[in-house]
Amino acid sequence: MKKRIYLAIFSVMLFSACSSTGPYFNEDMPADLQAFHEEQLNEHLDLLEEDDSNVESLLEVAYRYEALGNYDKAIKYYEMLLAIDASHQPALNNLASIYEEMENYELAATYISDLYLVKPSSTEVIKDTVRILLLNENPEGAYLVMDHYREQTADDEVAQAIAAELQEDINDYMNAKHGLE
Repeated sequence: MKKRIYLAIFSVMLFSACSSTGPYFNEDMPADLQAFHEEQLNEHLDLLEEDDSNVESLLEVAYRYEALGNYDKAIKYYEMLLAIDASHQPALNNLASIYEEMENYELAATYISDLYLVKPSSTEVIKDTVRILLLNENPEGAYLVMDHYREQTADDEVAQAIAAELQEDINDYMNAKHGLE
């Protein structure tokens, strides 16, 4: 039961938006939390020795490596997970987040665009997609995503307000790029 509670808590964390990730390396992580991540990591690595296609364990291992600041290994396990399920939402989201954190906006844009194809009407995915595409200097792509979202949510006033904010972000980017105020 305790294991399922931990799994549920961390599953919720995995679905958080890209913008909520921590720093590349968190040297201030409390020792007990680090020990917990390492314990969970080792447990799931053992499970992967028995079945290297265990999706739950691949996700846990990737997440634990990410939490511990080992992005290279986290990337490896998220990519192994995507080899099994190319539309795995937490893996796509977390890879976009890692690459954004590492300032590799091209790869971040690739993964967030893949996630957008899976969840085109998700407000958080749209916000993240527009932000990352702008970081990757692709305002045309950001505009297309925002415009599609606006069309898909035409009857939703809140979504339309979000689309207007995203349009403003794109306009601000274009004005800054061209030296306009």
